[in-house]
Amino acid sequence: MKVDIGRYPNQIRRIKIHEWDCWSVDWTLAQIIEPMIKRIMADKRGIPGCMFEDKNIEYTDEEFAKAEHRWNEILEKIRWAMYEIGHSEPNQPERKRSNIGSRRGDWAKFIQKLKTPISKEEKADLDEFSEKSKAYNNRIQEGCELFGKYFQNLWT
Repeated sequence: MKVDIGRYPNQIRRIKIHEWDCWSVDWTLAQIIEPMIKRIMADKRGIPGCMFEDKNIEYTDEEFAKAEHRWNEILEKIRWAMYEIGHSEPNQPERKRSNIGSRRGDWAKFIQKLKTPISKEEKADLDEFSEKSKAYNNRIQEGCELFGKYFQNLWT
């Protein structure tokens, strides 16, 4: 992928999207979005009006600080989700190794293990892994939903 968007306001766009850029669009876009969100967080020159609870024209310093804190939390949730997607989910929970026989050629042991009931320890491990995975995926989903919700507010 090659993207050249000139300086504002005389933007000349040249965009070349290769076939492989579309193999995993979420991963490709997260590669671009995460550093852009980091840049917005660093170069912020204001915050969206929708961050304020009261829609007054003038705000107290306390109201502004509260709204800014809220906006920073939203941006961080978006940034984290894009980082996780764009870096192939490096913080995804891992399941403890079991004695199922995961090495190649160990199919007989694997099939035998499938036929036997799992132990209490393996069940507890599976339940813990399932809970952690669900929380992790929900956190990524929340960041993606916030990105969509505040898409038009992503500016500096």
